[in-house]
Amino acid sequence: MSGLILTVWKGSLIEDIVQEVYNVPPPSPDISYPAWPMAWDLSKEYIQKRLEWELDYSRKLGFEFDYYMLFNQVPFRFKEANPQYKYVDADGQIAQIDPSDPKGRELSKKLYSGVIEKYGTDHMYGSGILGEFSPGDDPVQFKIDGALQLTELLKEIDPALKHWRYDGGWTFTFNAGNIWNKKTVKRFLDALPDEYIYLSDITCDYQKELLCEKYDYFYGKKWAFGIINSLAGDDFLSGDLQHIIEKAQMVVNSPKGNNCIGFNLAPENINTNPFLK
Repeated sequence: MSGLILTVWKGSLIEDIVQEVYNVPPPSPDISYPAWPMAWDLSKEYIQKRLEWELDYSRKLGFEFDYYMLFNQVPFRFKEANPQYKYVDADGQIAQIDPSDPKGRELSKKLYSGVIEKYGTDHMYGSGILGEFSPGDDPVQFKIDGALQLTELLKEIDPALKHWRYDGGWTFTFNAGNIWNKKTVKRFLDALPDEYIYLSDITCDYQKELLCEKYDYFYGKKWAFGIINSLAGDDFLSGDLQHIIEKAQMVVNSPKGNNCIGFNLAPENINTNPFLK
């Protein structure tokens, strides 16, 4: 059985659900989603119909989908119209409601439920918890609280939940605020429920010392060996294949490698660059 990652919060895929959940108008044609190119030259209606066909066809072949959605993140349009809620300080780069404000969970529940109702579900999800930011006096605890809240939310809306994928590799590598070290990574991972969460490390193609080596194979947590050779829409093809092969063999042959449960190829190019559309 193979799994595919569907980044459902991007652009036209769920714009109708976004408008309904957040009660916001459509984005202006000349405004792109933060940090993501908008190279769509097809209509929203066509894109959504094509997605429905792709999901149906792939599932008939035995593939399952991991829905990637960002917990408590809202459109800037919503934040501008609703300043009364508590938002995370993210330097204006994203709009995200603080986990301590119940409004964030309420909206996330509606968004996730809307996606599941529209596209069905294979009971697998993915998210980050402000991976490129470290807010608050205790950002590690902030991220723990967010991860636990998301777990409880997913269990509520999908009782058949298999797991959700946490973007830990990028979070620990980016290391916003320099908060991550062996002690804090272990503290964070120890707080996560083994049954429902696994960690994705998409930095294995360029780390001389893999994060699993640095952090003792993630202290027994389930994780996936991964690569991301097309960051945020860049369309270059590159990478050290020998390095990847050697590191993959190292993990497979390590006594601690049993908690590596798969291989993750991060698809940041999909529907952001015309060549790979």
